[in-house]
Amino acid sequence: MGARVNIDFIAGQVPAWDGYESETSPQMLTITHNLLYDFSEPGYFTGAGASYTSGILTVQTLVGNSWNTAYTGSATPTKAPTFEYRVSAAPTSDLSFGLYGTIGKNPMLTNPAVETTRIYNDFDGTYTLGAATFNWQFDLGHQTAGAANGGNAMWYGTSLLANYRFTPLVGATLRYDYLNDKKNGGHIATADYYDGFAPTSTLAPGVNNGPVRQAVTADLLLYPVKNTIVKFEYRYDRANGALFLDTSTGAYKKSNNVLAAQIVYSF
Repeated sequence: MGARVNIDFIAGQVPAWDGYESETSPQMLTITHNLLYDFSEPGYFTGAGASYTSGILTVQTLVGNSWNTAYTGSATPTKAPTFEYRVSAAPTSDLSFGLYGTIGKNPMLTNPAVETTRIYNDFDGTYTLGAATFNWQFDLGHQTAGAANGGNAMWYGTSLLANYRFTPLVGATLRYDYLNDKKNGGHIATADYYDGFAPTSTLAPGVNNGPVRQAVTADLLLYPVKNTIVKFEYRYDRANGALFLDTSTGAYKKSNNVLAAQIVYSF
């Protein structure tokens, strides 16, 4: 007997198919999202498409707006559609992995009235071994004439996560993120100092050498009662330039520390 085939049609707002991290806190093994989620990949898109499943293989396609929306509040709203696809496999109940991609037009960083082609791909997976869970993700993106100095933008990065459930009541997570946006001054959020990227070319790394960021995150997870998670997190971010705003002094620094706590109740 052959593998069962399912074909489904998709329409509306859909959580992005890339990366290993969930969109919502109850499914996350940390408090903060990784660097790739925040600065590299689309979070949601709206459109229509189809999904094909046969055996261990699933293929998804959609035409939508992963980078753009019909109305942005600006004088030059973008309506260019993007094509999304994902090919994923689950050879065993413990292992799954997939390749996601999107291609379409997106406004240039230096001239938002002009749209150029942006291509983005992501490879991610999950492996479960007893009480341990391992996640990985690799991103690669490119946009023609989309960098800070007017050249082609290219960014890449990776995120690795390990989680271990010591008991039904206690777990722990360790995550490492790396995002390289050096090409031609960088493409992603170069004027967004609140998120740790250079607000002006006068701050390192400058208009011709965009930022490289890394982050290490550690979480203690407690499950005191059903549907409740208590999370304690320490996160250390570092960049190759003084890109993080110190609100106490008004100066910029190369690193940042975060301590956070969260209680999540889902119903």
